Amino acid sequence: MNMEKVTTLGLDAASWLSNGFRAMFYLIHPEDLALDTNDKPPDYFMRYGIPMFFVMIFLENIALALRKRSHQADYPKTGGRTVDKYRLNDAISCVALGAFQNIFVILLDLLGLTIARTAYANAYEYRLLEVDVKQNPYLSYFFLMLGKDLGYYWAHRFFHEFHLPWTAHSVHHSGEDYNLGTGLRQGALQPLFGWIFYVPIALCGFNPIAFEAHYQLNTLYMYWIHTDLVDRMPFPLEYIMNGPMAHRMHHRPPGNCNYAGVFIVWDRMFGTYQPELVRKDHYGLAKQPEAFNAADLNVNHFSNMANIGGGKSWLQRLFARRVKAKWVCSLTALFEPIPPLKADIRDRGPVRKKWNGEQELSTMSTIYLSAIMLLSVVVFLAFVATISTRAATQSVVLAGSLLAQLIAIGKIADYRSSEATTAFLAPAVLTPFMTYLLMA
Repeated sequence: MNMEKVTTLGLDAASWLSNGFRAMFYLIHPEDLALDTNDKPPDYFMRYGIPMFFVMIFLENIALALRKRSHQADYPKTGGRTVDKYRLNDAISCVALGAFQNIFVILLDLLGLTIARTAYANAYEYRLLEVDVKQNPYLSYFFLMLGKDLGYYWAHRFFHEFHLPWTAHSVHHSGEDYNLGTGLRQGALQPLFGWIFYVPIALCGFNPIAFEAHYQLNTLYMYWIHTDLVDRMPFPLEYIMNGPMAHRMHHRPPGNCNYAGVFIVWDRMFGTYQPELVRKDHYGLAKQPEAFNAADLNVNHFSNMANIGGGKSWLQRLFARRVKAKWVCSLTALFEPIPPLKADIRDRGPVRKKWNGEQELSTMSTIYLSAIMLLSVVVFLAFVATISTRAATQSVVLAGSLLAQLIAIGKIADYRSSEATTAFLAPAVLTPFMTYLLMA
């Protein structure tokens, strides 16, 4: 390879990385988002999002290692702080849950059960206004960015305040570590909820392609806030933007606060804002499930609901309110000062013991689990990249096999004696089978 090609590849990589970071932080120019129904649908999530997830995890691990090295004397002799490292079981569970949701959505699409995009497109057909985004790129950018985020605030609050959507969203809160991997934890059923809160945007006349671009960027922005490395953002950003400080409180049990996506002003205005006053290693669900596998985590809240008393039927339980909250709207609350940090007790270790599997993984089991997870990610990416060229039947079989593989990987991480043999054997059968289907 000559020097010219090396230079070209280097420039292409630098350009992609620059565009990737811009997409992850919602820094795309308004004119690039002025898309109408004649434009190709945006691909920020697939082109930049998924690769950038791993790029940013890699960078976070470097930063965590450097921080641990520089503060080694501050750590107790009992192993240091778990917030300074990724736990293998938890990290693999995060990646598996993210892939699990994506494959589940693909499977629904293949079966003709798409809901969110179809609902928005159908609502757009009955629009009350007609907005030409190309003639009004900056105005459209402003309204779509704020409208999508306001819709997300209410959708997210809905996920927490009612049992039915919480069955899906609780998966995202099941991680006991707080790092960028946690941002990958997603419930398979979550896409079935929340779409109703975006229908008003469609009725206002913003076409589905332009909305989709902002939908993806809004989602990508929320990834970086899942980190313990950033304390508080400089003034006045902490009063306006959602950041790691606010979102850590959202992931600390019970976590029914700070629902914003991009702009924390919604929480400050609607009375759901809680600042982080004490730094501590305490994340996950109030009643933490002892599981890493996607199947158990996705049905966990259904099993919890079985214990809801009062003689309620299952229908009553599903639609019951989970969190009672006051309805508040105060513009003056936007100017209330954020109290300073009082203490940092992370050096004492986690507030509660974290689930790390029924048994400790052996060295060979760890190598096997890591290798199978890596192969599964490769298969998943190859499947997503080639799905448009495949027959529907083959795609459904591949999607189902991938779901089974991810469940097995989670069960290996759980390492329960009653399930270990089946969990270890399943990938040995599924991996070559999926590879054959991909190459067929």
